[in-house]
Amino acid sequence: MHLCVTNIFLSDRSFCTAAVMSGPEAATELRKLGCDSFIVGITGNVMPEDTATFREAGANRVLSKPFRMPALESLWSEYGVAASEANTAFRV
Repeated sequence: MHLCVTNIFLSDRSFCTAAVMSGPEAATELRKLGCDSFIVGITGNVMPEDTATFREAGANRVLSKPFRMPALESLWSEYGVAASEANTAFRV
């Protein structure tokens, strides 16, 4: 059974009071549930150990903030998701 309803998850590293868990925690939980969606970790912390935290949690790639949409669209293309499909699932 496929538990994910989207092709791509964007997961922020920071933990804010409105969030239930941090980005790496969310990536870990998604992988535990068997989710094989493409997970992009987003962080303002760009030290190697910070990006490693995301990768160890199950993120496929990590983008540093601030980023521009072409960088994200490049990841979509790399993963094989059409920009129109990704834009449908990605809402700010």
